[in-house]
Amino acid sequence: MKKLNTLVEDIYSSLQPLCEGTPYPLTDEEIDKFGESIKEVLTHWARPAKRDVGFNLRMSNIGKPLRQIWFDSKSTTSNTVTPTTMIKFLYLSSFFFKGAFAICLVFI
Repeated sequence: MKKLNTLVEDIYSSLQPLCEGTPYPLTDEEIDKFGESIKEVLTHWARPAKRDVGFNLRMSNIGKPLRQIWFDSKSTTSNTVTPTTMIKFLYLSSFFFKGAFAICLVFI
């Protein structure tokens, strides 16, 4: 049985035949499943949900000092998302969680 602590080595060893010119045995069903997962990720990223304009309590506020939360709630500055942040959202949140999981399912 595969173990989490050998995941990277297992992926490398399963991809080694590609380096030697041997085709990787992927079925059309696995390729379609992977493509659909990536399509879902890109669709979710390209059509973001509307963001609330005002202050909201979030899970990320846990552990912050109360004074900082109070000042954040009274702040009049806008928290706009930059293009670089949107790219980070794409590859970190979406591809990492869904894409990496799909890759692990295909290659292991």
